[in-house]
Amino acid sequence: RVNFSFNNSDVNTVYSVGYLNPYYTLDGVSRGFNLFFRETDASEANLSDYATDTYGGNISYGIPINEFDRIQFELGYENLKLKSTESSPQEVLDFIASNGDEFDAFKLNASWAHDTRNRAIFADRGILQRFALEATVPGSTLEYYKASYRQLLLYPLTKTLTLSINTDIGYGNSYGELSALPFFENYFAGGVRSVRGYEDNTLGPLDSKNNALGGALKVVGNFEIVFPVPFFAEQKSLRLSTFVDVGNVYVDGDSFAADE
Repeated sequence: RVNFSFNNSDVNTVYSVGYLNPYYTLDGVSRGFNLFFRETDASEANLSDYATDTYGGNISYGIPINEFDRIQFELGYENLKLKSTESSPQEVLDFIASNGDEFDAFKLNASWAHDTRNRAIFADRGILQRFALEATVPGSTLEYYKASYRQLLLYPLTKTLTLSINTDIGYGNSYGELSALPFFENYFAGGVRSVRGYEDNTLGPLDSKNNALGGALKVVGNFEIVFPVPFFAEQKSLRLSTFVDVGNVYVDGDSFAADE
């Protein structure tokens, strides 16, 4: 598979090219390559006022363990140019003063996924678990790591009702001389993909200008009852749900409190 993509939005402008051979070996080991360039205006995503220009590439391998389990490894390089503006908060200016505004990172990513869902789109039974670890190699300009875990449980209550429980947890920190996870690597929450009822990325810590800054710890939970659209029960591409979402983003693990 060879792909070329271009995305132009208020938040991101992205150019990328990728190649994937899903059967690099007869046993189903995949190998892929990817090159990209990305311009990001964080203020357009309800975040602190700053911008980044990033380019890089990676090589990845996917290894099937059995019918339901797969692990993946990725080695990549990334160059990031951080740009402040006249409206940037003090947190951004202080970070640039202490660490500079251009960074080279060699990244190692590893993940494990367990997926027993009955179909990829609009599944109504099964479980998806995924654990991922990302870390910059010692000697990179910025040294940090991020770990995340997601579990999606789909349980059929009746022939037409499905209980969906989703848990999403992420944590990151620095090592070496860096004092904390870089703010542009923070986790964010809020919006239709996490905690509905809030604007995108607006939950959690704020900067000195009351814009979202994100944090090193994210905890999100989604509870849904999924059911067919009335009068269109046979239409498998449409569904409705009633839901309760909970979650927040915290500066770090020490600031987490379940009653906040």
